[in-house]
Amino acid sequence: MRILHIAEAYHPAVGGVPHLMRKLSEAFVARGHEVTVATAFHPARNYNELNGVKIKSFAVTGKVDLGYNGEIEHYQKFVRSFPCDLLMIYAAQTWSSDLIFPLLDEMKCAKVFSPCGFSSIYNPDYASYFEQMPAIMRKFDHIIYISNSTWDAQFGHRHGIKHFTIAPEGADLTEFSGGKSGFRQKYGIRTKYMFLNVATYNRNKGHAFILEAFWRRKSKDATMVFIGSKPHDRKNSNYLRMLRILSSIIEMRTGWGTVRFLTDVERSWVVRAFYEADLFLFGSTLEVGIPIAIHEAMAAGVPYISSRCGSVEELDGGFVVVWPYEMWRGIEILLKNDKLRESFAKKGVEAARRIYGLETTTNIYEDVYQKALLNMRHRK
Repeated sequence: MRILHIAEAYHPAVGGVPHLMRKLSEAFVARGHEVTVATAFHPARNYNELNGVKIKSFAVTGKVDLGYNGEIEHYQKFVRSFPCDLLMIYAAQTWSSDLIFPLLDEMKCAKVFSPCGFSSIYNPDYASYFEQMPAIMRKFDHIIYISNSTWDAQFGHRHGIKHFTIAPEGADLTEFSGGKSGFRQKYGIRTKYMFLNVATYNRNKGHAFILEAFWRRKSKDATMVFIGSKPHDRKNSNYLRMLRILSSIIEMRTGWGTVRFLTDVERSWVVRAFYEADLFLFGSTLEVGIPIAIHEAMAAGVPYISSRCGSVEELDGGFVVVWPYEMWRGIEILLKNDKLRESFAKKGVEAARRIYGLETTTNIYEDVYQKALLNMRHRK
């Protein structure tokens, strides 16, 4: 099968979307398919093929509420003329998807759409966008939702979208096949406990939520480690700078634990961080699905405490809180109860291997692709 994957970001970009799309694309190549990814230009990408996946980059930016800029016509012409058997668009509300929606009627290949949540569905600026969305979704041969409880799935149900499948975003379990160490030593972490968060440096990712819970402990026995990509825009760069300044001031004045903000950590060391963490903390207000980082914490046997976001409440391996105060209390409960911590760790690993592994996700996607191809042939 000749597949064209559409994604706003791809390696070496860091984040949930580029990470999953790389893993999924490479998994399809390993199964004998030919995969090309159309994505955004990245200054550090000096190659047009990686591990068998062909990459076509476009210098395009923007969103529907702000407008689009760059190689718009070049991008649309490429997708319109690309000789693929199947097109899969990953994530709505991005230039990479929105610029292709008007072309769907003229494309003869099978078409699959994974909306990834519809995070702006209640944003007034997107009212017109979502008025058109039911008709757009019906132009696809199949829809893939992350969970049955995400906003995109609920939207589809309300509008009678019947051609859908649920496919959780799976962690690559081959990365989490055994304990790995060295992260604490490499980064000079000497406290008894290490708490971990892996997320992009963006206000919606809830770093302040986690920090409030961390400082409420008023203890020197832990280091809070944040790992994310280095921001390249002014807004998020200023946000990270503010977090660092605030953390330094509080640490100097109170000594209530150490906070580390790391950027662009190599993937192998991120995996090691999971294995050496005592708890995984997540504070996002943005997610409408299940953050893949929580799946990875589960795979590594790290209990998580997460804000109530997306469909995290469906998971095993940790618990969900509403306020930073509750996260603080949750931290204390887990650190004082080894049996409970071990129980969460065991449940998380079992669930990750049974439901939330990349191989399972790839199997579901491959089955959907085959169904979409059959549907497309029946149309002819």
